[in-house]
Amino acid sequence: MLTDMLNLTTVTVNRETITSDGMGGTTTTTTSAILSLAAIWQAGSNNRWLSDRITRASTHVLACEPSEYTWTQDDRTVSYGGATYKIIGRPDDVFNKGEIMVIPLEVQS
Repeated sequence: MLTDMLNLTTVTVNRETITSDGMGGTTTTTTSAILSLAAIWQAGSNNRWLSDRITRASTHVLACEPSEYTWTQDDRTVSYGGATYKIIGRPDDVFNKGEIMVIPLEVQS
């Protein structure tokens, strides 16, 4: 089963929420959630040719169960093992069966 490959237990998702401070400005709040069942895999090279130009592609992917976390557009980074990855795409339920969710990442540090 695919979920047998999800063997990391300390993957942290960082969410940034911007709200009004009531005085014409904004406040950014960062919250973190730990995934209890996930994996980060290297996806391949950083660049791809698309329509005669080089475009950015994900360097890694995060895999987890769809029920593990509710993804939103405010999710910004993922951390694991001292490395930080920027979320660069939308979560995808690969087989539309609710078994595994894949999120494209780009390594930052």
